[in-house]
Amino acid sequence: MKEIDLELREGEIRGLVGPSGSGKTTLLHILGLIDKPTAGRHEFLGQEVSHLSERGLTDLRAESISFMFQENYLVPHYTATENVLLPVVQRGKLPRGSADKARNLLARLGLERHCERRVSELSGGQRQRVCIARALFKAPRLVVADEPSASLDSEATAEILSIFLEIRDREGCAILVATHDPAVIGPLSGNLITIHDGKIQ
Repeated sequence: MKEIDLELREGEIRGLVGPSGSGKTTLLHILGLIDKPTAGRHEFLGQEVSHLSERGLTDLRAESISFMFQENYLVPHYTATENVLLPVVQRGKLPRGSADKARNLLARLGLERHCERRVSELSGGQRQRVCIARALFKAPRLVVADEPSASLDSEATAEILSIFLEIRDREGCAILVATHDPAVIGPLSGNLITIHDGKIQ
């Protein structure tokens, strides 16, 4: 990465575009606190994070950042509700009322009748909605989405993007979407970050 100067504001949704090998994944990992920059400053929620310990980064990431990857990493034989709760269960924290909160979130995403179905029985678009519910469960301040429309048809892609925009308006979190999909790039055309050879164009 070279000479990156980027700011994501609260309540902002932006697309990240660029050819394979341009640095999109590296940038996503830095913004998502998975990797550290080798130089410069990285501030998140007003805090300089470049020099935090791995434990500090892990805790901040767990509390405030959610990811959606091209591979959805859902557990096929778990229900939609169980998949939404899984990251919380893995951290050993499941507050009272968590299952109801997960089901309410799934219902807001149009999956009210599918909460207790195994995700292996759901369509691609429905599985992506489960991923969105899982990402939003902890009310993150930043959502990082890597190719969220992969393997989806145009109708499902439009639905997912509409949900992202609704989330942006309702929750006020920042959303960064890395994509090659023209169906995503078009609606975000005024809010695109273009990266090439590790530089923002």
